[in-house]
Amino acid sequence: CVHSIGDKANRETLNVMEPYIRKKDNQDLRWRIEHSQHLHPNDIPRFAELGVIASMQAIHCTSDALFVEKRLGTQRSQEGAYPWRSLLDAGAVVTNGTDAPVELFGRRDHWYWYINDRDQWRGQVPKGLSELGNTRRKDCKTIKGVAI
Repeated sequence: CVHSIGDKANRETLNVMEPYIRKKDNQDLRWRIEHSQHLHPNDIPRFAELGVIASMQAIHCTSDALFVEKRLGTQRSQEGAYPWRSLLDAGAVVTNGTDAPVELFGRRDHWYWYINDRDQWRGQVPKGLSELGNTRRKDCKTIKGVAI
């Protein structure tokens, strides 16, 4: 597992992992990138192609929403921020973590965010959350990703 925060860091990590993944003797390893929540659209299908697990923390979306568009710009926010649906549609394995102790600990907080689209403690939709183009996914895969 490698922590890679940001689209460039995720691309570089995929680039470093790729030659090792393609070696025949490394087929039984489980490659994972932690903080896959900001990706360049061209790298989204690479997760599935290489078999790299994309790990994101759902609760980060509520804290990131306050500044993500300002830092990434409108287009990058809509195309590559929290791309759960795009990763799943591409065939990638997506998992959710807690990132404790950085964020509130406990799956309850993540469940609350998924179900209610809002931050549990402030009880509101963070400004900017609705503009994140690819984030919302209320379906069985969401529940499975948080529960397992």
